[in-house]
Amino acid sequence: GGYNVDAQGDLSLATPDGTQSTGKQRVIDGSDVVKRARIDWLLFDRQGFSVDLYHYSQNKTLGVSEPFAYNGQNYSATAQLNTKTSFDIGNFSYRWWFGGEDTVAGVGVGAAYYKVKVNYTASATLGGLSQTISDGEKKDAWAPLVTLGLRHRISDQVRLYADLSGSKKNGGETHGDIVNAGVGVEWFPWRNIGLGAEYNHTRIRVNYKTDDAVAKLDLKLNGPALYLRMRF
Repeated sequence: GGYNVDAQGDLSLATPDGTQSTGKQRVIDGSDVVKRARIDWLLFDRQGFSVDLYHYSQNKTLGVSEPFAYNGQNYSATAQLNTKTSFDIGNFSYRWWFGGEDTVAGVGVGAAYYKVKVNYTASATLGGLSQTISDGEKKDAWAPLVTLGLRHRISDQVRLYADLSGSKKNGGETHGDIVNAGVGVEWFPWRNIGLGAEYNHTRIRVNYKTDDAVAKLDLKLNGPALYLRMRF
């Protein structure tokens, strides 16, 4: 399906001792439609697997112009920062379902995978002299995942659902947490083919540390999704 993402992302870089920092810089801002895939297998009526995958990326240019005075002379400094931020998210869980014929609740455990990639090019001009630097970071990690789910069947053609999942990774160079929540409705005008409409919220916080810098990335994703559903 398609996920209409309204995204906000802040990135901050600091020295390991914390004496220098860029503060929070908005590197992702705006709306876009991304592809999203979801697969569920039901086993033995009460157990099953669930997979949720999507990818998001955005390019952004930031400009800074600050005048200043030094030794009785007036100067102007200009700088430009071009960033490309992308991330891949995958949730893999094994679920148990409990309840009656029309309403069931489920709990699951599994793993969440995330990969974050940030490339940047910065250029600055001071007193007619220019300098440009380019660098990037790519981090990926697995983290334990816990999921909760609710399903309510109105009829054989219509079903309401809600999902909540969370993962957290501690220790190592890369750590952080992911929280995802969604509510939706499925409509099957045909036995095996239907549509799903959903509203989703995701919060991603990733921190990683190298010998030269400490980076913190805070992402918020909100928006509706529309799926083509196929059941067998």
